[in-house]
Amino acid sequence: MYASMFSSEELLRLGDLDIKERLVILEDIISNPQSECTIETLLDILISLMQEFRRVQKLETNENILNFFNRYEQIVSKLQILRRNSTDFSFVAQIGRGAFGRVNLVREKATGRVLAMKVMHKTRMISHRADFWAERQIMSSSTSPWIVRLYYAFQDVKNLYMVMEYVPGGNLVSWMDEIEVLSEAVCRFYAAEVVLALTDLHKMGFIHRDLKPDNLLLDAGGHVKLADFGTSIFVDPDTCKVRSQTAVGTPDYISPEVLLSQSTTGGEYGFEVDWWALGVLIYEMLFGETPFYSESLINTYSKIMSYQKSLNFDHDLDISSDAVALIKHLLCDRDERMGVCPDQPERHIYNADWFALDWAKRQQAMSKLEPADLDITNWTWDNIRASPTPFQPQLSNETDVNSDDPEETPVSGDEEKKVVKSNDVGSSSAMNQSSCSSAAGTFMFQAEDLNFAGFSFASSQLQNLSLFADLYSRDAAKDRFSLVLPQPDSTFLDAKNLLAPLSEPETSDSVDVLKSASTAETSLRFALLRLETQLEDALHQNAEYEKEIEALSDRIHEAMSNKKAAEAELASRDVLFREQTEEHGRVLQTMRAENVASLTKLEAEIDRWKALAEQEECTRRRATEMADRVASRGSTPGPMTPASNTAPSTTPTANSSDSLLVRVRELAERAQRAEKKPRNKPRNWRLFRL
Repeated sequence: MYASMFSSEELLRLGDLDIKERLVILEDIISNPQSECTIETLLDILISLMQEFRRVQKLETNENILNFFNRYEQIVSKLQILRRNSTDFSFVAQIGRGAFGRVNLVREKATGRVLAMKVMHKTRMISHRADFWAERQIMSSSTSPWIVRLYYAFQDVKNLYMVMEYVPGGNLVSWMDEIEVLSEAVCRFYAAEVVLALTDLHKMGFIHRDLKPDNLLLDAGGHVKLADFGTSIFVDPDTCKVRSQTAVGTPDYISPEVLLSQSTTGGEYGFEVDWWALGVLIYEMLFGETPFYSESLINTYSKIMSYQKSLNFDHDLDISSDAVALIKHLLCDRDERMGVCPDQPERHIYNADWFALDWAKRQQAMSKLEPADLDITNWTWDNIRASPTPFQPQLSNETDVNSDDPEETPVSGDEEKKVVKSNDVGSSSAMNQSSCSSAAGTFMFQAEDLNFAGFSFASSQLQNLSLFADLYSRDAAKDRFSLVLPQPDSTFLDAKNLLAPLSEPETSDSVDVLKSASTAETSLRFALLRLETQLEDALHQNAEYEKEIEALSDRIHEAMSNKKAAEAELASRDVLFREQTEEHGRVLQTMRAENVASLTKLEAEIDRWKALAEQEECTRRRATEMADRVASRGSTPGPMTPASNTAPSTTPTANSSDSLLVRVRELAERAQRAEKKPRNKPRNWRLFRL
């Protein structure tokens, strides 16, 4: 409805499956109530087509349509009769009225359960372009205990019907008007429940856009139920934003970004608009009025746009600084606004000081907490649904509507008989009553009913609630009365006499018995209503626990797989490490052997060069001594005496010896030239030593 069932890649993959796998997937799609192609949807499409074909004038002008119509007319008529319709519910009272229809309190004939039925006129829905799909989608797919649940959705020629759970406690605004001044602990309690309701709604991808006390209902236990999703909208899955040029919502609760979206270029906004409305709601509960109220709508919008200046707090009221801080963090720029932001702890509303676990202790230490409010402060985000509530609706019976808005006067008694039953989808007369707007003799296919194809729905949760069906059945009536009434010998206590009209004159005993039976019946039905609520909550918690267990099981399997993979990787790396260690050991030993050999060779080379250096030094000394002797004799040196055969094997090379001899001859020649010159001073021939 909001996204295709399968992507193109998935469609290609499905085409590669064999027939058994495809049939299993097909059966799952059709049998799943949350699917986009259930049996109800397929029946809606078929019946809508037949209704449109009935409207076509001169049907015989199109042979294909005529053949289709004749082939399936009888089948569709049977299907219409067999499907759920408004006659399956008995009218009890009218509890509300809106722009597109009304809300009735009804009793399901099959089970005896009391439900709320919302009836919406198709023509009005189309003319005002109302989006009924979002409301139907939210309530049908939600498993949240904070959101009103949808049990059935069906339609006839004129109307759409949504059968929902009946929330008997009325709305929050009626309690605010009755109590007048709510304590801060009460406001904190209901604000926390609204936070949880918005969190679940946003997880589904929807923005409410009209959060206010009127749309917050209280169930039989006094807990909040979020309702009225007629203005809700599905966000873009990628950006979590919507683009709209229409200001949707109640003026006092509209955020600045919604007003800015009315510009010519439009604007985008997301879940933050609901958190702004929560800030307005908390302010209203604490201070008794909305923060930007004005007699003029323009002034209200002007105050909202300039909220930095217009947001004021009555300091005469003893409101904690934590509450004021939270309001300021909600009624602020959307980039800084609090909400569900786990990745930004400072903006995560669950971490607000007003919702802290020690808030009650801090208030009690300052003597700002009433003793009567202690019970409604000892809650956490996980157990608040099971905690005591500030308001406990006092209901006389299961059909008590006194807690609803007093302006919506219920219809009862003789007026119930005046209620005109709407045409049944399965009624052929209703089909024939549909008017055709096309001119006579003209073929026109308007397809108005196709707008509502797929609207029908039946909840799978009713399988669990059918446990109560026997308690309301006629056959169980005797047992029901025998459980709650004494058993004297009077024949008036027979269940048939109690249920059937009394033909005999009423006696005081029979009247007392009837009163007792009526009181017992009322008590039993009210107890059953509470049990139904508790069962639904238990089923929801069980479903949540199953999801958590499944998630934990998946995580455990994943952890085990990761552990095995890590162990295998560790073993592989250990083997590789050992191999590398052994290889490095072998290389190290080789290098050590090479180093020892190189060291030995170097030591031998050093010894050889030391010997050469000593021999050269000895040769230099001999040459010097020879030069001194030559200089002292003053004669030309004769030929050099060849080296004795006793010279060591490590004598200098021939080139070195020749160079040394050349140097010796040069010194001798210099000495001879010096002797021929006149001697002014004694000459020190030692200066010419090598």
